[in-house]
This record gives sequence, C-alpha cells and structure tokens, in this order.
Amino acid sequence: MVVDPSSAYHFIEGYRRLLTMVDAQSAKPSGLTGLQLLAHSRQLITSGLAPLDSAAEALVQQGEAVDEDVLAAVQSLQLKQWVYLRDTTKYSVFIDPEFEKAYAVLGLIQPLKQVLGDSGAMMETGVMAYRDRYVCDGIFSGQLVWLGAGYRASFSENLAEIKKRKNFYKAPVSP
Repeated sequence: MVVDPSSAYHFIEGYRRLLTMVDAQSAKPSGLTGLQLLAHSRQLITSGLAPLDSAAEALVQQGEAVDEDVLAAVQSLQLKQWVYLRDTTKYSVFIDPEFEKAYAVLGLIQPLKQVLGDSGAMMETGVMAYRDRYVCDGIFSGQLVWLGAGYRASFSENLAEIKKRKNFYKAPVSP
C-alpha cells in the first residue's frame, strides 16, 4: 500500500524542492507555514499560475536539478476533492469528483488509512503517476469530510459502474 522506501524518499525530496522553489518565485498570502506553503505552491502549479518548468530550471541553475521521473510525476498532478473510498490489501481506492474515473493509489511512506486514521472520506489532495503507480502526495488541504455508511454504499456502487466502463486505473499508461 506504499511505494518502496527509496523511491518514496527520492520523490519526496524532489517534490519538496520543486514546491519550495515555486514558493520562492511567487507571491504568497502572509502567515502560511510548512505544509500550508507546500499546498499553496501545489495549487499554483495546478492552476497554471506558477510554471513548473520555471521552478525546475531555477533548480538546475542552482545545481539542484530534480530527476526526470519526479518532474514527470508532478506534470501529471491532479489536485482534486477526491473520494477516498477504501483500502484493499494492495492500494487505496480514490474516485474523482466527477465519478467518471477511479484510481488505485499508494501512499508514499505510510498507508493512507494510517495517515488519516480511517478510510471513507472526501478531501483535497494530489494524485499523480509516479513511475509505475499512482501515488497520493500526502498533502491534505481544505476540510476532511468523513462519509457515512449510506454514502460509502453509494460510492461503492459508483465504483462498480466505473469498473464496468473500464475507467479504473491501477497503473499509468506508458507513452
């Protein structure tokens, strides 16, 4: 349910450096610290207000280039209000907010259920294709909304339909 440790730390370090550089290159609201700054930088990237290539080039100029696999992952970043439905023995199930697609998602260093305390929630987070799997970036912003039994059952029905349409993705498609 998690990425292997060396890959996870490789990703986390590169992602942190990219987000930190985006923060350094942009105006930000005052009073943000730590994870709030990273979440803000992530929002700037996905909204197109902070070009990812500019941050990556600045890191190259400083001699701190981010590896291509991390950069490719960040380019695939989907920042949404996901439905985190449940866990299987191999992955966590995330459904996109339009209920058209679902993903088998891994945590980076901890299973998502362990990070959040339970499954069955809606929250804003980033999901991206990293190497041969989908991963959650582990930065949760906005309000976490827990789903009751009725909602979980309804979303399970949505998942069954998504799978029937073959829109459940366990691994990114290679180019």
